[in-house]
Amino acid sequence: MDRLIEVIYEQGDCQLLTPPGTITYPTNQGGTTIDLAFGSSELVDSLIECQVATELDYGSDHLPIRLRFQIETLKGIAKKRRCWKKYDIDRAKTCLEDLDYSRQINSTEELELYARYLSNRLVDALDQSVPWKRVSKYANPWWTPQVATAVKEARAARKEWLDSRSEEARLRATELGKVKAKVVANAKRESYRQLVDDTTQGDGLWKLSRWSRGSDGDLPQVPTLRSNQQVAKDFDSKVTLLKERFFPTTQADLSDISS
Repeated sequence: MDRLIEVIYEQGDCQLLTPPGTITYPTNQGGTTIDLAFGSSELVDSLIECQVATELDYGSDHLPIRLRFQIETLKGIAKKRRCWKKYDIDRAKTCLEDLDYSRQINSTEELELYARYLSNRLVDALDQSVPWKRVSKYANPWWTPQVATAVKEARAARKEWLDSRSEEARLRATELGKVKAKVVANAKRESYRQLVDDTTQGDGLWKLSRWSRGSDGDLPQVPTLRSNQQVAKDFDSKVTLLKERFFPTTQADLSDISS
């Protein structure tokens, strides 16, 4: 550990940002500082704070560290999306009850006007029945109300233990942490299954295939492989190295077989 710090300081021109004495690994006896943050000289000059952020704790045995810098970053423009999970079909039907189906169309101009009319009515029905998603960089497809409740209860129990350090609070925090982990695992599993099901419908697999090939359209390439002192860069050497690794030559022990 000491050597790692020396390398970071000497070669990386980094400085320690974590204030001395900050407890990042709490225990019943107090705690220790085993999570350190380093930054370049440019970041050190713009550092606003570096401290424990208990409100960001999600159940890890290490406390999260929040670092804030006075720097400007480019922000992308998030695309607005509808929250189809909250689609109110009854509300949509009500909005379209008086839709004009009997209009006579005898010219291109009338067709254009009617198409514009239908488009405006559908947009209005969507606005009334499907809310917009709240944009968040922390959004997860597997985040459900059940997950939110489990995380909230586990976080509250852990905070209570950090404040009181009582055995009863520790046991409760541990139990709710296990419940949270189980709920999150189930939600992720269901979300993944839904993703697989959606991907296999229509041209989903082709989209996934095009994405995996990248923008240049070339086939994926096996990167340079390393094993002990061997380095495989070309195709033949990669095949040889993989063959030796996964299909090694062995001698069978036939001593227990009588001739």
